[in-house]
Amino acid sequence: MTVIKYTPSDFLVKEVYLPREPVSGRPEHAYFLLRKCGFTTFEAIEKVSKLASCDPRFISYAGLKDEDGVTEQYVGVEKKYCPHVPRVCGESDVGGSFINMDPTGETGPPIEIGKLVGNAFRVTVRRMDAVLFDTIKDNGKADFQFLNYYDTQRFGIPNAPKNTHLVGQALVSEDYESAFDLLLSSGTREAAKAETWTGDPQSFFKSLDPRICSFYYSAAASFEWNSGLMQAIDEFALSETREVLRDGIRYVFSTDPAAILQVQRAAKNKPMKRYERGGQFEQVGSEQRPATIQTRFRLVDLGADEHHQDYIQASFEFFLPSGTYATMAIDQFITSLKISELHEI
Repeated sequence: MTVIKYTPSDFLVKEVYLPREPVSGRPEHAYFLLRKCGFTTFEAIEKVSKLASCDPRFISYAGLKDEDGVTEQYVGVEKKYCPHVPRVCGESDVGGSFINMDPTGETGPPIEIGKLVGNAFRVTVRRMDAVLFDTIKDNGKADFQFLNYYDTQRFGIPNAPKNTHLVGQALVSEDYESAFDLLLSSGTREAAKAETWTGDPQSFFKSLDPRICSFYYSAAASFEWNSGLMQAIDEFALSETREVLRDGIRYVFSTDPAAILQVQRAAKNKPMKRYERGGQFEQVGSEQRPATIQTRFRLVDLGADEHHQDYIQASFEFFLPSGTYATMAIDQFITSLKISELHEI
């Protein structure tokens, strides 16, 4: 079985964000490049805010990056707090975790969630056999279309229960007690805070940064969206499908590339619920998310796997629009190499 994220450096992510002009009446933020490993975006922002002696709400960002990789993203810090932001905000001798903040020299309005252009990736796939080696070495570049599922990172952190969507579902139902109980087992930083909370569950969620609460609501909407895509695959797939459990989360894939095109034509964009906070979080409509995504994989390195004897490793570079999961793309890409020939460019 092939392996990704064997080491953090096997999964490199660089955010693509275009700064905007200052807006009258809005606080001006100085932009930093946040480079991290071993921390979620929420954890990194919390550490930076403590060192800058400011509330996390005064630090803005456009997207969330996983902890089990080396990631770069842009963050904005309200200018009056910038002198207190150190370049090194967190590091650990265990596992090579770190948080670095490098000023870009640019300023502008607060960075808004969801305003990314996308993300560029370099991903190393390990433990590949000779058959995959022969297939890959003949395909230096390949266009590939894949099902745009939310991957399991959306539903929990590594080595912990994947239940953020269940927390979100309870919050949507205003069942704060159940949401609180589920949160305690999630392994997140919020779970650690919940363990020492002495107030009622609803007050706990109100005490969190609204962007954290929004993540749980969005996780519930993401799980519902995934379920809708699986229904579309069952309806439009032209051949056999394969069902996979990834960290306990169910996914359905087609083994026929033509079926992906059929789903794209038939389902195209599927609506996803969107929540915003007024006095409390409420559904404010929906946004369209494409059922499939096309990208171009470029092979940049191929050779012996230094961590797995007698196996091959390959590194690929590719770009994905915001909200699309590289792990989902690379998994479907590698699977396609096993069952069909790619179109060579």
